[in-house]
Amino acid sequence: MFVIISYVWYSTYGRILHCTLLHLSYIQKWILLHFEGLDDEINVETKDPEFKNWLWMNPNELSSKAIYFKKDVYQKINRIFVPLIKDFIN
Repeated sequence: MFVIISYVWYSTYGRILHCTLLHLSYIQKWILLHFEGLDDEINVETKDPEFKNWLWMNPNELSSKAIYFKKDVYQKINRIFVPLIKDFIN
């Protein structure tokens, strides 16, 4: 399953730019995969790491852990992916 979701991030840096609100629009591409490997095969310690660490978590907890401007993104992705995950598990 492949999903594209966009969101807008409003930054307070706009105050520096002539008192206008700066907004940046992002598009994320989400892919639902089934990982069959071992946890120790996951390595985020690369030359230019994007993440400090990782963990498995219940998808329903994602929006409560997300930064404020991404909460809606995680809620949208859960509406699509959680039913698919449940079908796969059952």
